[in-house]
Amino acid sequence: MTEEELILAEERIPELAVKALDAAHQRARASGRPVVMLIGRTLVRVTGEERVVLKELPPRTKVDCLHKRVAS
Repeated sequence: MTEEELILAEERIPELAVKALDAAHQRARASGRPVVMLIGRTLVRVTGEERVVLKELPPRTKVDCLHKRVAS
């Protein structure tokens, strides 16, 4: 595999990951078994058409990125 082919293949990883996650979600929902999801800030267990609120989550907290410098 050439360097260019490797770069093109690596660029597709996010797209393939999203497709795989979506397919797994659809299979889980179709199985009729409970699926736990985050909808907005609410943790919800979904079974068929039934939704049970498990927990309301607090607002997200923004964390500033710290940059470490390595001495050479």
